[in-house]
Amino acid sequence: MSTNIELAELDYAVGMKYKDIAEKYAVSINTVKSWKTRNKWVRKGVHTKSKSVHTKKEKVCTQNDDANLEDKVRKKIVESIADNDELTEKRKLFCLYFADCLNATQSYQNAFKVKRSTARVEGSKLLINPAIKAEIDRLKQIKYESIMLQANDIVERQMRIAFADMSDFIDISIKKQDIVKQNGDIGTIKYNNLLIKESTELDGAVISEVKTTKDGVSIKLKDSQKAFDWLTKYFKMNPLDKHRIAFDNAKLEIERKKAVAYEKEVENGLAEMMKKARERVNKENK
Repeated sequence: MSTNIELAELDYAVGMKYKDIAEKYAVSINTVKSWKTRNKWVRKGVHTKSKSVHTKKEKVCTQNDDANLEDKVRKKIVESIADNDELTEKRKLFCLYFADCLNATQSYQNAFKVKRSTARVEGSKLLINPAIKAEIDRLKQIKYESIMLQANDIVERQMRIAFADMSDFIDISIKKQDIVKQNGDIGTIKYNNLLIKESTELDGAVISEVKTTKDGVSIKLKDSQKAFDWLTKYFKMNPLDKHRIAFDNAKLEIERKKAVAYEKEVENGLAEMMKKARERVNKENK
């Protein structure tokens, strides 16, 4: 049965703060600090001599989404490893460290607090233990699944950027307005009315800039061509990705729209040529 001190060490190893550990186990912060000193706790994958450097990195990393994802993965791993009654707490710690750094010597030294020469021998022995191997494989799978989720998020984000259309952000309609002509008659003019959609309808992930100009509000989308090129390379390396069909369909739709636009352009060009030809004939007949 795990003691509070052993469980607290797992929490400390993955970055939990003294204050949070103290609240979790209903003890004072000083008690937690004494546990840490007496049992020589270390952060995940880092020797005690490197503590100050590690802490500095933690402060920087927690400011981005990757760090948030890493924290979630750590918590998931710690929660799952705590339920494994087949391993001692030290062996659980060894699995936790090894799944992260893939170094048996360092992992054993951090978990068992022994000399490096001893850790070099014993760490290798633990790796061939069936229970240890199974636990490490399970922890690696948790990390792998989390990374795959992150990869899917990136692909979906690039898809949204690549195929974003300005019509997703603005509404264009034709308005009519009555006017009084110079001769006093009432006439009607038509004009385009452009409105930006409500913020709740906008996809901020594909917008790079929004600013106010003398003519109104300007919206700039992220570079769709860069996103398109990124996706093209990605799907060449990952042809079975679940997003591939959606990507291909979106490309086909773009090509279809281009073909329709080209046909209209040709038709308009021919119509203009016919109009000029008729005008020339009428002029000659006169």
